[in-house]
Amino acid sequence: MADPSSIISEANGSFVAREMRRVSRNLFLWNGLVLLALAVVLWLLSTYYFLFFRGPATATDEMILRLARSPGVSSSSGLLEYVVLVDRPLTPSGYRAVTTVDGKVSATHPYWYANIGDKFMLVMAEPGNPGNRLVGPVGGITGKADREAYDLILKQHPEAKDRLLPIMLNAAAAFTVFGYVGFVLFVPVLLLCVWNIARGFSGLSGFIRHPIGKSLSRLGDPRENAVRIDLEVAKGEGKLIGRATIAGPWLLRPTAFGLIAVRITDIVWAYHLKITGDHVAAVCLRNGKMLGIPLRRDDVSVLLQEVFARVPWVLRGFDRERATLWRKRPGDVIDQVDAARKSHLARQSPPR
Repeated sequence: MADPSSIISEANGSFVAREMRRVSRNLFLWNGLVLLALAVVLWLLSTYYFLFFRGPATATDEMILRLARSPGVSSSSGLLEYVVLVDRPLTPSGYRAVTTVDGKVSATHPYWYANIGDKFMLVMAEPGNPGNRLVGPVGGITGKADREAYDLILKQHPEAKDRLLPIMLNAAAAFTVFGYVGFVLFVPVLLLCVWNIARGFSGLSGFIRHPIGKSLSRLGDPRENAVRIDLEVAKGEGKLIGRATIAGPWLLRPTAFGLIAVRITDIVWAYHLKITGDHVAAVCLRNGKMLGIPLRRDDVSVLLQEVFARVPWVLRGFDRERATLWRKRPGDVIDQVDAARKSHLARQSPPR
């Protein structure tokens, strides 16, 4: 009698149906969590993206003074507004922020201050900026260089303590660059998650559109293949090797979001592959594709022995020259296997 641990139970419905439910559940769960994390990030960046889409507001003295009284001045981000400030002569503060790369100076940004009514505000701007048009974010003085420039002005002009505003304008910032980079990062992730969730829902209404249905369609009629797999598993003779299953002529390996299904007779070359500490049973197929089935080290050896026992003519073990030939001319490798199969069957045929 077969080992009970190697028998695939059918108590919970067909094998393919169970795998479809598992894959749909994973698609909903993991992509939903990613969407939730994305929503949290966007909520944290909501002020920035509001200002990004709105564009810079024309600043007045009243606006700047009102921002200086904002409770958000001392917040960690410090972002209060995105403004354009025009016709404001700049006075040098004497402080420069220096950026170095590999010990060499790559950029310097001088700090200035501009009059705002009867007060004045710290401004970081490019060298030589006359102050005709200053565009950038206004926020609290939270950075190390910002604080040093602020303290230097107070040290040089202690009498100005009550007139120096606790906010600054960063006219050297590439304010909108982060927004565009965010689009490049966030939009594809958003679309991918929505697409994956839609794939999970598609399995509720149609087998063909489900990821497993699409996977089985590469081997012919997906419904017929699903029925054949279920029939083989239902016989109770399927052998479980790690997370892989050999059921009749099928090699099956569930993945997080799908199912690897291989006809064992389609295998032409199989070998043990180790990738950065992970062990993989690599199988090359008659369609010219190669699949990797991740397993534990011992399970890889057991699975390959099962494959070799069923199709003893397949090529075994990794060979660098053969790998190059497979990549360039897989048909030549397949011809070698066909010749080995023909020879094997000839030896097995009874003499007349």
